Amino acid sequence: MSCRIITCFACLSMVYFFALPVQGANRVAVVKGKYDKVERALRSMRIPYDLISFKDLEDAAIIKNYEALFLPCGMNYPVESNVKILARGRNIQSVTLKDDFYEPHMEKITAHIKDFIRAGGYAYFSGYSFDVLNNCFHVMDFHDDFPYMGMPGRITSKLKEDLACFCMDDEMALYMGHSGWITIKSVNGPTVLSESRYATPRGERSGPISFFDASGRGGYLYTVYHSTVYSDFRRFNIYRVAGGPCIRELEDIVFSWDQERTVSFADALMGIENSRTYRVPLRKGVNSIYFKSEEYPFQVDVLDESYSLIESRDLPNLVQTIDVHSRDDAYCYIRVFPSTRDRYSIYAIVSAHGMRILPYFFKFLYGAGALFFIAGIVVMARLFRKRGYSGLGRVVK
Repeated sequence: MSCRIITCFACLSMVYFFALPVQGANRVAVVKGKYDKVERALRSMRIPYDLISFKDLEDAAIIKNYEALFLPCGMNYPVESNVKILARGRNIQSVTLKDDFYEPHMEKITAHIKDFIRAGGYAYFSGYSFDVLNNCFHVMDFHDDFPYMGMPGRITSKLKEDLACFCMDDEMALYMGHSGWITIKSVNGPTVLSESRYATPRGERSGPISFFDASGRGGYLYTVYHSTVYSDFRRFNIYRVAGGPCIRELEDIVFSWDQERTVSFADALMGIENSRTYRVPLRKGVNSIYFKSEEYPFQVDVLDESYSLIESRDLPNLVQTIDVHSRDDAYCYIRVFPSTRDRYSIYAIVSAHGMRILPYFFKFLYGAGALFFIAGIVVMARLFRKRGYSGLGRVVK
């Protein structure tokens, strides 16, 4: 009887052990935070992740295991976790620091996050994690040099660039649920995805609500707004980071063809969705639409401004390219259908402008031209040196 009990206990222990999440087993990591519960949104989107602590950011070996890193609002190490309180009933007897008191090494954390992004990782920052981002890249300026000026209430955000194409709208109402949210005056370098006017204790102000920037092989996104678990605004932000490597593969193709990128975003079909539609700008001439799925094939339709079908692709290929010729600057719609019953597979869409001749064709021409120019200078220098010409046209002996 005792042998059976021991055997059962051993089996249950092994099942429990293998059911535990292994750090680094997933591609996405989320730092524990207080205010932006981004892990709820990730769970609803079926994006697997590992939950790590703020202290783990000091270990470069830990974050190198991931492709995407979410650093949400309120992630700083809580002060109360370092304090030991002795109380009797409602009366506090003493407040002391714990023996294992921890103070974050911010210089080390900053260096590791910068290295992570530049090596090809993607990072998400929201709300009060702005200080970590600004320590890394110094891109934000604030009204009156004070970031905590936001007041609760409804604001209208103007959507721009990739976010406007993703949401198929130019404006979106956002509700800021608390006072002291971060108000940004301007950013130096990043692409602004949304901006708004809002009330502050010092009067009405305006500035970016979210923005994205590339750095090295990776990139980072920052958003002031993170109040909802689900919205197209929230959805874009999460997939832009979690699907960053998928987007980068398509942008590398654009670079190889010497084209100009116009739009980039990532998404996935949820369980109840049968299709997704996006608005993509077209420029006069040749436009290329690149599509890549991480797991399953999709049907991709291109429609004109009146929703008339231009081209439809239903191929088993995970990577597809569709060329669209436009007589003028306009826009089209991209509609994505699943080819199977599977959902939640991340895919990316990147559009670009310019003719495709040969990979790296124009870069080769520029390089060859530069070599010929340098060779010409060398030949002329040798010729003048050999013949001994002076500036006045006399032979120098």
